[in-house]
Amino acid sequence: MAKYILHIVALPHWELKDCLNEFYAEAMGQSITLMQDIANDVDDKAVIAYDWLGRHIGFVTRSERLMALEMLLQQGKNSLHAVVREMDTEHHALYVEVESDWDGKMYGLPLNNDYESWHYTGPRMKPTREMYNLHYMMDEIMYRLNDDEIKDRVGFKGLMQRFCKFTKLDITAEMADYRNQLKAKLRDKGLDDFAKMVELENGHAGRESSNGDVKDYWLKMLTTQGRGSKLYAEREKHSVAEIERQLMEFPDDLYNTWVNNRDQFVAKVYYMHIPKQVLWGFLSGIAFVQMMRDGDKRTAMTEEEMRHKMVNELAEMYCYSKEKLIDLRITCRSLGWKEEEKYVKELISKSEKANKNTGNITLDHPTFGGDMNVSGNLNDVHDNNTINF
Repeated sequence: MAKYILHIVALPHWELKDCLNEFYAEAMGQSITLMQDIANDVDDKAVIAYDWLGRHIGFVTRSERLMALEMLLQQGKNSLHAVVREMDTEHHALYVEVESDWDGKMYGLPLNNDYESWHYTGPRMKPTREMYNLHYMMDEIMYRLNDDEIKDRVGFKGLMQRFCKFTKLDITAEMADYRNQLKAKLRDKGLDDFAKMVELENGHAGRESSNGDVKDYWLKMLTTQGRGSKLYAEREKHSVAEIERQLMEFPDDLYNTWVNNRDQFVAKVYYMHIPKQVLWGFLSGIAFVQMMRDGDKRTAMTEEEMRHKMVNELAEMYCYSKEKLIDLRITCRSLGWKEEEKYVKELISKSEKANKNTGNITLDHPTFGGDMNVSGNLNDVHDNNTINF
């Protein structure tokens, strides 16, 4: 049977968070049990790790979870037993050894080919600066690794650190595959420290897609990308209803996750291994629909503000006539303008208190100011001497 090394990450985030040092003191050589986490709402292919006391300690990294699942599938087992061979206390990771007769081939867990058949006809976002930077670094790293040896190790380390900082933001299948290829090439070159750096960043990306920089990055992009962008320029060319229909046809009901559970959306995308062109179209469609709906909300707000402005102007014009203010209130009620009706009603009530002896309203000036000022403004913040609407 062959021996394989798997990486367990996210140790501080589960049942070890209050006893991590004690765990490290005892872990070397101990048995770890690996199982498919069928209760995982984000990634149904996640592989969970339990220690010798039955505690949930973390997960196999995203890049190696399919390998672990194939071992389980081909051996007809519900769990794998591994042994702790190395600990990385700085980054809170374990390296465990598994003995298996797995033949190294992937039979039972094919990637979802439905992604390629999904059809999108809408506008596409412009790639971000972070994505451009990543493409440069990917090529540059491989270019330097093609030499027999790294000539500028300090410079290469800086490049790798910068790559690891940005790579977690790329949640495409191509980036996941590139990281795996990069780790293998680094190990072939004897650069195990750099391979470990890439592997640990996989763990960080997985955690931060659920709660951290990766999640925040993509949610911000999808909700602000349309403003002043290529998407906005094409808003007249595409139907929101048609784009949303296409989004709803995306595999695994992913658009429904965006609509109903945004907290898990980015993490789910991260673990689904979606090709870049397909994913970029899907995310562009989401950003486009979001932009157009936000625009509708802004239009609605503008209409409301215009309504407020009109009522304010009429109230100012009629401020010396209680009868006309009453007529204005009746008009607001007939049009269903409940807030405006309430405003005019309060204005009438305060005017009556200000001048009980006449049917008219006396004001110094139809603006905010003195104690006798009973006018208001629907769009202003009021003090105690004016109508609070």
